[in-house]
Amino acid sequence: MANVPSKIQTWQMTEPGKLARTEIDVPQIQPGEVLVDIAGCGVCHTDLGYFYDGVPTVSKPPMTLGHEISGKIIAGDSKWVGKEVIIPAVMPCNKCPICAAGRGNRRDRNTVEVGVAEVPDVHIRPLVGPSAVRARELVAAPGVVPERCVRGGRDLNIVAVTEGGAELQGWNQTGSAETLLAGFTRWTKDSKSLLERATGWRSWSLYRLTGLRRFSEGRIALLGDAAHPVLPYLAQGAALAIEDAVTLAACIEAWPGDPPAAFRRYEGLRRPRVARVQRLSRRFGWLYHLRGPLRPARNLILERRSEERALQRFDWLYRHEDERA
Repeated sequence: MANVPSKIQTWQMTEPGKLARTEIDVPQIQPGEVLVDIAGCGVCHTDLGYFYDGVPTVSKPPMTLGHEISGKIIAGDSKWVGKEVIIPAVMPCNKCPICAAGRGNRRDRNTVEVGVAEVPDVHIRPLVGPSAVRARELVAAPGVVPERCVRGGRDLNIVAVTEGGAELQGWNQTGSAETLLAGFTRWTKDSKSLLERATGWRSWSLYRLTGLRRFSEGRIALLGDAAHPVLPYLAQGAALAIEDAVTLAACIEAWPGDPPAAFRRYEGLRRPRVARVQRLSRRFGWLYHLRGPLRPARNLILERRSEERALQRFDWLYRHEDERA
Protein backbone atom coordinates (compact mmCIF):
# COMPACT_ATOMS: atom_id res chain seq x y z
CA MET A 1 0.00 0.00 0.00
CA ALA A 2 1.36 3.40 -0.97
CA ASN A 3 1.57 6.30 1.44
CA VAL A 4 -2.02 7.28 2.18
CA PRO A 5 -2.48 10.78 3.66
CA SER A 6 -4.60 11.25 6.75
CA LYS A 7 -6.20 14.40 5.32
CA ILE A 8 -6.91 15.65 1.80
CA GLN A 9 -6.37 19.29 0.91
CA THR A 10 -8.96 20.73 -1.48
CA TRP A 11 -10.48 23.96 -2.76
CA GLN A 12 -14.26 23.99 -2.38
CA MET A 13 -16.95 26.29 -3.74
CA THR A 14 -18.73 27.61 -0.65
CA GLU A 15 -21.19 29.59 -2.76
CA PRO A 16 -21.24 30.80 -6.38
CA GLY A 17 -18.16 32.91 -7.05
CA LYS A 18 -16.33 31.98 -3.83
CA LEU A 19 -13.66 29.33 -3.16
CA ALA A 20 -12.18 28.29 0.18
CA ARG A 21 -9.28 25.99 0.91
CA THR A 22 -10.16 23.22 3.34
CA GLU A 23 -9.31 19.66 4.23
CA ILE A 24 -11.42 16.54 4.39
CA ASP A 25 -10.90 13.10 5.90
CA VAL A 26 -9.66 10.29 3.71
CA PRO A 27 -12.67 7.98 3.32
CA GLN A 28 -12.62 4.54 4.90
CA ILE A 29 -12.14 1.93 2.21
CA GLN A 30 -14.94 -0.63 2.20
CA PRO A 31 -14.83 -4.11 0.58
CA GLY A 32 -14.87 -3.78 -3.18
CA GLU A 33 -13.63 -0.16 -3.06
CA VAL A 34 -10.27 1.43 -3.86
CA LEU A 35 -8.58 4.76 -3.16
CA VAL A 36 -7.35 6.74 -6.18
CA ASP A 37 -4.44 9.21 -6.08
CA ILE A 38 -5.75 11.77 -8.56
CA ALA A 39 -3.47 13.01 -11.33
CA GLY A 40 -6.02 15.31 -12.97
CA CYS A 41 -9.67 15.92 -13.71
CA GLY A 42 -11.85 17.78 -16.18
CA VAL A 43 -13.55 21.13 -15.62
CA CYS A 44 -16.29 21.89 -18.13
CA HIS A 45 -19.10 24.37 -18.77
CA THR A 46 -21.23 22.63 -16.12
CA ASP A 47 -18.74 23.55 -13.39
CA LEU A 48 -18.29 27.06 -14.76
CA GLY A 49 -22.06 27.54 -14.75
CA TYR A 50 -22.15 26.59 -11.07
CA PHE A 51 -19.32 28.96 -10.14
CA TYR A 52 -19.79 32.01 -12.36
CA ASP A 53 -23.53 32.02 -13.10
CA GLY A 54 -25.01 30.49 -9.94
CA VAL A 55 -26.66 27.57 -11.75
CA PRO A 56 -28.19 25.40 -8.96
CA THR A 57 -26.38 22.16 -8.02
CA VAL A 58 -27.92 18.85 -6.96
CA SER A 59 -25.55 18.57 -3.97
CA LYS A 60 -25.46 21.78 -1.97
CA PRO A 61 -22.15 23.62 -1.34
CA PRO A 62 -19.54 23.39 -0.03
CA MET A 63 -18.37 21.20 -2.91
CA THR A 64 -15.31 20.79 -5.10
CA LEU A 65 -15.95 21.26 -8.79
CA GLY A 66 -14.71 19.05 -11.59
CA HIS A 67 -15.31 15.51 -12.83
CA GLU A 68 -13.94 12.79 -15.13
CA ILE A 69 -10.94 11.81 -13.02
CA SER A 70 -7.69 10.09 -13.94
CA GLY A 71 -5.15 8.75 -11.47
CA LYS A 72 -3.52 5.70 -9.86
CA ILE A 73 -5.02 3.31 -7.32
CA ILE A 74 -2.97 3.43 -4.10
CA ALA A 75 -5.06 1.39 -1.65
CA GLY A 76 -7.82 -1.21 -1.57
CA ASP A 77 -8.07 -4.48 -3.50
CA SER A 78 -4.48 -5.68 -4.01
CA LYS A 79 -5.06 -6.75 -7.61
CA TRP A 80 -5.96 -3.14 -8.50
CA VAL A 81 -3.27 -1.28 -6.54
CA GLY A 82 -0.79 0.44 -8.87
CA LYS A 83 -3.13 0.51 -11.88
CA GLU A 84 -3.74 3.78 -13.73
CA VAL A 85 -7.47 4.37 -14.13
CA ILE A 86 -10.06 6.83 -15.37
CA ILE A 87 -13.33 7.48 -13.52
CA PRO A 88 -16.39 8.57 -15.52
CA ALA A 89 -18.64 11.44 -14.51
CA VAL A 90 -21.66 9.12 -14.10
CA MET A 91 -21.08 6.27 -11.66
CA PRO A 92 -23.24 3.14 -12.09
CA CYS A 93 -24.74 1.48 -9.01
CA ASN A 94 -24.35 -2.06 -10.49
CA LYS A 95 -27.62 -3.06 -8.79
CA CYS A 96 -30.56 -1.57 -10.71
CA PRO A 97 -32.10 -3.20 -13.84
CA ILE A 98 -30.35 -0.69 -16.12
CA CYS A 99 -26.91 -1.56 -14.71
CA ALA A 100 -27.76 -5.29 -14.68
CA ALA A 101 -28.44 -5.02 -18.41
CA GLY A 102 -24.93 -3.62 -18.93
CA ARG A 103 -26.13 -0.07 -19.53
CA GLY A 104 -24.91 1.73 -16.43
CA ASN A 105 -23.99 4.70 -18.61
CA ARG A 106 -27.72 5.35 -19.10
CA ARG A 107 -28.60 5.88 -15.45
CA ASP A 108 -30.48 9.10 -14.88
CA ARG A 109 -28.20 10.35 -12.09
CA ASN A 110 -24.97 9.68 -10.22
CA THR A 111 -25.30 7.19 -7.39
CA VAL A 112 -22.17 8.30 -5.52
CA GLU A 113 -20.48 11.59 -4.89
CA VAL A 114 -17.68 11.66 -7.44
CA GLY A 115 -14.24 11.85 -5.86
CA VAL A 116 -12.99 15.07 -7.43
CA ALA A 117 -13.59 16.64 -4.04
CA GLU A 118 -10.56 14.63 -3.01
CA VAL A 119 -7.98 16.36 -5.23
CA PRO A 120 -4.92 17.43 -3.24
CA ASP A 121 -3.56 20.86 -4.16
CA VAL A 122 -0.28 19.27 -5.27
CA HIS A 123 -2.12 17.56 -8.12
CA ILE A 124 -3.71 20.76 -9.39
CA ARG A 125 -0.54 22.78 -9.92
CA PRO A 126 1.09 20.64 -12.64
CA LEU A 127 -2.03 20.94 -14.79
CA VAL A 128 -1.60 24.68 -15.25
CA GLY A 129 2.19 24.88 -15.49
CA PRO A 130 3.81 26.29 -18.67
CA SER A 131 5.13 22.88 -19.71
CA ALA A 132 1.67 21.30 -19.47
CA VAL A 133 -0.31 23.76 -21.57
CA ARG A 134 0.47 22.75 -25.13
CA ALA A 135 -2.60 21.16 -26.75
CA ARG A 136 -5.11 23.95 -27.47
CA GLU A 137 -8.27 24.55 -29.42
CA LEU A 138 -10.35 27.69 -29.96
CA VAL A 139 -13.92 27.78 -31.19
CA ALA A 140 -16.00 30.79 -32.08
CA ALA A 141 -19.19 31.62 -30.00
CA PRO A 142 -19.30 33.60 -25.14
CA GLY A 143 -17.01 32.50 -22.37
CA VAL A 144 -17.01 28.71 -21.98
CA VAL A 145 -13.73 26.91 -21.22
CA PRO A 146 -13.92 23.10 -20.86
CA GLU A 147 -10.57 21.46 -20.00
CA ARG A 148 -9.34 17.89 -20.47
CA CYS A 149 -6.12 16.14 -19.52
CA VAL A 150 -4.44 14.47 -22.51
CA ARG A 151 -1.30 12.40 -23.13
CA GLY A 152 -1.57 10.59 -19.83
CA GLY A 153 -2.04 13.80 -17.86
CA ARG A 154 1.13 15.41 -19.20
CA ASP A 155 -0.78 18.06 -21.18
CA LEU A 156 -3.98 20.01 -20.67
CA ASN A 157 -6.40 20.47 -23.55
CA ILE A 158 -8.49 23.66 -23.41
CA VAL A 159 -11.47 24.53 -25.61
CA ALA A 160 -12.27 28.23 -25.24
CA VAL A 161 -15.66 29.20 -26.68
CA THR A 162 -15.96 32.91 -27.44
CA GLU A 163 -17.65 35.27 -29.88
CA GLY A 164 -15.89 37.17 -32.63
CA GLY A 165 -12.97 36.50 -34.91
CA ALA A 166 -12.95 35.60 -38.57
CA GLU A 167 -15.16 32.88 -39.98
CA LEU A 168 -12.83 30.01 -40.80
CA GLN A 169 -13.31 26.83 -42.79
CA GLY A 170 -11.68 23.70 -41.40
CA TRP A 171 -10.81 22.70 -37.86
CA ASN A 172 -7.07 23.33 -37.67
CA GLN A 173 -6.52 27.02 -38.45
CA THR A 174 -4.05 29.19 -36.57
CA GLY A 175 -5.87 31.11 -33.82
CA SER A 176 -5.19 34.57 -32.42
CA ALA A 177 -4.46 34.74 -28.69
CA GLU A 178 -5.32 38.44 -28.72
CA THR A 179 -8.77 37.78 -30.17
CA LEU A 180 -9.36 34.97 -27.71
CA LEU A 181 -8.31 36.88 -24.57
CA ALA A 182 -10.47 39.85 -25.57
CA GLY A 183 -13.49 37.65 -24.93
CA PHE A 184 -12.45 36.94 -21.33
CA THR A 185 -11.58 40.40 -19.99
CA ARG A 186 -14.15 40.09 -17.16
CA TRP A 187 -12.83 36.75 -15.92
CA THR A 188 -10.79 36.49 -12.73
CA LYS A 189 -7.02 36.82 -12.83
CA ASP A 190 -6.47 33.15 -11.95
CA SER A 191 -8.79 31.96 -14.70
CA LYS A 192 -7.26 34.23 -17.33
CA SER A 193 -3.73 33.19 -16.32
CA LEU A 194 -4.45 29.68 -17.59
CA LEU A 195 -5.36 31.04 -21.01
CA GLU A 196 -2.37 33.37 -21.04
CA ARG A 197 0.06 30.49 -20.47
CA ALA A 198 -0.83 28.86 -23.77
CA THR A 199 1.94 29.15 -26.36
CA GLY A 200 -0.40 28.80 -29.33
CA TRP A 201 -4.00 28.25 -30.34
CA ARG A 202 -5.79 26.37 -33.12
CA SER A 203 -9.25 27.56 -34.12
CA TRP A 204 -12.40 26.61 -35.92
CA SER A 205 -15.81 28.20 -36.31
CA LEU A 206 -19.18 26.86 -35.20
CA TYR A 207 -21.91 26.92 -37.83
CA ARG A 208 -25.60 26.15 -37.87
CA LEU A 209 -25.70 24.04 -41.02
CA THR A 210 -28.70 23.20 -43.15
CA GLY A 211 -29.60 19.54 -42.74
CA LEU A 212 -29.11 17.05 -45.56
CA ARG A 213 -32.16 15.98 -47.52
CA ARG A 214 -31.13 12.35 -47.03
CA PHE A 215 -28.45 10.38 -45.20
CA SER A 216 -27.69 7.92 -48.02
CA GLU A 217 -27.35 7.54 -51.76
CA GLY A 218 -27.33 4.11 -53.37
CA ARG A 219 -24.90 1.89 -51.48
CA ILE A 220 -23.32 4.74 -49.44
CA ALA A 221 -24.68 5.93 -46.08
CA LEU A 222 -23.50 8.68 -43.75
CA LEU A 223 -23.67 8.77 -39.96
CA GLY A 224 -22.71 11.12 -37.14
CA ASP A 225 -21.89 14.73 -37.93
CA ALA A 226 -21.44 13.86 -41.59
CA ALA A 227 -25.16 13.15 -41.77
CA HIS A 228 -26.54 15.54 -39.16
CA PRO A 229 -24.05 18.11 -37.77
CA VAL A 230 -24.95 19.27 -34.27
CA LEU A 231 -23.67 22.12 -32.10
CA PRO A 232 -21.79 20.97 -28.96
CA TYR A 233 -24.09 22.38 -26.25
CA LEU A 234 -25.63 19.01 -25.32
CA ALA A 235 -22.36 17.10 -25.79
CA GLN A 236 -24.20 14.54 -27.93
CA GLY A 237 -22.24 14.52 -31.20
CA ALA A 238 -20.28 11.33 -30.51
CA ALA A 239 -23.26 9.69 -28.77
CA LEU A 240 -25.45 10.23 -31.84
CA ALA A 241 -22.79 8.70 -34.08
CA ILE A 242 -22.64 5.59 -31.86
CA GLU A 243 -26.43 5.32 -31.89
CA ASP A 244 -26.38 5.71 -35.68
CA ALA A 245 -23.88 2.86 -35.99
CA VAL A 246 -25.99 0.52 -33.84
CA THR A 247 -29.17 1.28 -35.77
CA LEU A 248 -27.41 1.07 -39.14
CA ALA A 249 -25.95 -2.34 -38.27
CA ALA A 250 -29.38 -3.61 -37.22
CA CYS A 251 -30.95 -2.40 -40.47
CA ILE A 252 -28.23 -3.99 -42.62
CA GLU A 253 -28.74 -7.24 -40.72
CA ALA A 254 -32.49 -7.04 -41.35
CA TRP A 255 -32.03 -6.31 -45.10
CA PRO A 256 -28.74 -8.08 -45.93
CA GLY A 257 -29.37 -8.23 -49.68
CA ASP A 258 -30.80 -4.74 -50.13
CA PRO A 259 -28.47 -1.99 -48.80
CA PRO A 260 -30.56 0.91 -50.20
CA ALA A 261 -33.64 -0.40 -48.35
CA ALA A 262 -31.61 -0.84 -45.17
CA PHE A 263 -30.29 2.72 -45.47
CA ARG A 264 -33.76 4.17 -45.98
CA ARG A 265 -35.01 2.34 -42.89
CA TYR A 266 -31.98 3.55 -40.92
CA GLU A 267 -32.68 7.16 -41.88
CA GLY A 268 -36.37 6.86 -41.09
CA LEU A 269 -35.60 5.58 -37.62
CA ARG A 270 -32.87 8.09 -36.79
CA ARG A 271 -34.01 11.38 -38.32
CA PRO A 272 -36.68 12.37 -35.73
CA ARG A 273 -34.31 11.88 -32.78
CA VAL A 274 -31.28 13.64 -34.28
CA ALA A 275 -33.46 16.57 -35.38
CA ARG A 276 -34.70 16.98 -31.82
CA VAL A 277 -31.13 16.92 -30.44
CA GLN A 278 -30.07 19.50 -33.03
CA ARG A 279 -32.91 21.84 -32.04
CA LEU A 280 -32.26 21.50 -28.31
CA SER A 281 -28.50 21.99 -28.76
CA ARG A 282 -29.13 25.30 -30.51
CA ARG A 283 -31.50 26.33 -27.72
CA PHE A 284 -29.00 25.42 -25.01
CA GLY A 285 -26.32 27.45 -26.75
CA TRP A 286 -28.63 30.44 -26.49
CA LEU A 287 -29.44 29.71 -22.82
CA TYR A 288 -25.79 29.24 -21.81
CA HIS A 289 -24.80 32.59 -23.26
CA LEU A 290 -27.62 34.83 -22.06
CA ARG A 291 -26.61 38.34 -21.10
CA GLY A 292 -28.07 41.21 -19.08
CA PRO A 293 -31.29 40.70 -17.09
CA LEU A 294 -32.05 37.43 -18.87
CA ARG A 295 -29.14 35.70 -17.10
CA PRO A 296 -30.45 36.08 -13.49
CA ALA A 297 -33.95 35.26 -14.75
CA ARG A 298 -32.63 32.00 -16.18
CA ASN A 299 -30.86 31.17 -12.91
CA LEU A 300 -33.99 31.87 -10.89
CA ILE A 301 -36.07 29.53 -13.05
CA LEU A 302 -33.47 26.76 -12.75
CA GLU A 303 -33.22 27.23 -8.99
CA ARG A 304 -36.97 26.82 -8.52
CA ARG A 305 -37.16 23.72 -10.69
CA SER A 306 -37.00 20.49 -8.70
CA GLU A 307 -34.30 17.91 -9.37
CA GLU A 308 -36.89 15.36 -10.47
CA ARG A 309 -38.53 17.75 -12.91
CA ALA A 310 -35.16 18.78 -14.37
CA LEU A 311 -34.14 15.15 -14.92
CA GLN A 312 -37.50 14.20 -16.41
CA ARG A 313 -36.97 16.74 -19.19
CA PHE A 314 -34.12 14.57 -20.46
CA ASP A 315 -35.69 11.14 -20.12
CA TRP A 316 -36.14 11.02 -23.88
CA LEU A 317 -32.41 11.67 -24.35
CA TYR A 318 -30.70 9.54 -21.70
CA ARG A 319 -33.21 6.70 -21.46
CA HIS A 320 -33.24 6.17 -25.19
CA GLU A 321 -33.42 2.56 -26.37
CA ASP A 322 -31.91 1.43 -29.65
CA GLU A 323 -34.33 1.63 -32.57
CA ARG A 324 -35.64 -1.71 -33.80
CA ALA A 325 -35.05 -2.39 -37.47
